[in-house]
Amino acid sequence: MIIDDLGRSPYIVGNPVDRADMLFGCADIMDRIKRHLGGGDHANVVLLEGNWRTGKTSILRQLAKTGALPGWIPVYCSFHGLDGMAGADVFKLLALRIGGALWDDEIETWIPGLERTESAKPFKIVFGSALRRAFAGGRPFETLELYVEAAIRAAKPRRVLLMIDEFDKLREGIDSGRTGAQVPENLRHLLQHQAGLGAIIAGSRRLKKLREEYWSALFGLGYRISVSALPEDHARRLVTEPVAGRLRYLPQARDRLVSLCAGHPFLIQSLCSRVFDQAADGGERTITLDALDRAVTEMLRDNEHFPTLWGYAETERRRLILALCHRLADDSDAVNIPLLLRQFEECGVQVRRDQEVADDIAELRELELIELDRSCRGGAYRLSVPLMARWMEMNVDFDELVVRARMEAEQR
Repeated sequence: MIIDDLGRSPYIVGNPVDRADMLFGCADIMDRIKRHLGGGDHANVVLLEGNWRTGKTSILRQLAKTGALPGWIPVYCSFHGLDGMAGADVFKLLALRIGGALWDDEIETWIPGLERTESAKPFKIVFGSALRRAFAGGRPFETLELYVEAAIRAAKPRRVLLMIDEFDKLREGIDSGRTGAQVPENLRHLLQHQAGLGAIIAGSRRLKKLREEYWSALFGLGYRISVSALPEDHARRLVTEPVAGRLRYLPQARDRLVSLCAGHPFLIQSLCSRVFDQAADGGERTITLDALDRAVTEMLRDNEHFPTLWGYAETERRRLILALCHRLADDSDAVNIPLLLRQFEECGVQVRRDQEVADDIAELRELELIELDRSCRGGAYRLSVPLMARWMEMNVDFDELVVRARMEAEQR
């Protein structure tokens, strides 16, 4: 039955999904995490890898709920927005989050060697102030290690599980010189030598680079789990189930929406939210292809997701590859590296070595911006998300992009 008043949109856009009924397609991932954390006392480390807004934070938030991980005390800690990136700041934040999580679980801890004074202020405020004093000294990692040992003892028989979100920010700090390069080794030492301590380290696909650099000792401890697009059946359910009894999607509109979003849950919820608002304003209760197309146009006018992905490409040459993958998609020739090299030559974009383009392709595939279509003989590269192609048509001037890519090549 379709009702007259649609009420509020059930779709969640911009914030982590905090309702289990809206976290489609993640049950298998959470089951794998639980199985991995279920055995042993040592080095229980999971690497949760996925691009921006694929649901990593939502998964961590669900796992942090009471009873989700028996035997563990989850400690959620995001490196996003960390005020400072020095090692002392990182270690202090970890201690602060551990102390707060244990306090919420009715376990009180304190910093070994630091005198505690009586105070009428809430524990977390007093604890935070004490941590600032404790980490002001010259041995911040030793301070963290001593505190973690005390916290693990206090938590027994349960274990302490660090859920470190936005881990990529740590690499940014190291690359900029604000964070000491020894911090990954400090964290590895902590996880490897503190029985009763585990971690879920969540970050973007760029964690692959970290695994190949000076972070390898840390990531060598971890069990990798990838978070990406939803399976098609779960993606379809995410479209229709939240509005069952309120809106009816024609099958072709539902399938077209899933295809345009390439099964990515954030994009599906964003576009479904636009469809919902449009239906509420216009009195529509059956979603057709025309209704979907209007919602797509409205969404692409002011959606920040694709400009952000466009920025992730980092170089004008990579952005030109994205544009060429779209422009040449309907040509008879498959979009491959030789074709791209010919296009660069025609556009006057200098390429010193063919391998540079192969490296660009590898980076864009890692970011899930393009993919290799093996249905063509020899394979062909194409944009991973059809919605991004629509966004490029509306927002990218190809000729201007060629000029920028040419200037960038000359400056190199």
